[in-house]
Amino acid sequence: MDNVRDYVFTGRPWLAADATLCPSQGMTELDIVLTGAWILSDDRPLPRSRDRRATTPERREIKKIGKSTPVEHGLPFSTWSLARTLPSRGRGRG
Repeated sequence: MDNVRDYVFTGRPWLAADATLCPSQGMTELDIVLTGAWILSDDRPLPRSRDRRATTPERREIKKIGKSTPVEHGLPFSTWSLARTLPSRGRGRG
């Protein structure tokens, strides 16, 4: 193999995500292979949270925002993404 980059970066990349959670059909000219999410089973109990619960009016507002588009809120992207809306926590860009 003369060039690893050309071997790894092809026109047929693998996308390790569920098609429902990460639709790619028609979003690119690449021939994407949807492998489905790669998840390992974890039977450990979740830690108990001491965070307060959202009130009913707060939940309504959250649902209202979730059903809208970022553009409706003056944001410069077309879909919601945690990577775009949350600040960085020392892991890459945020």
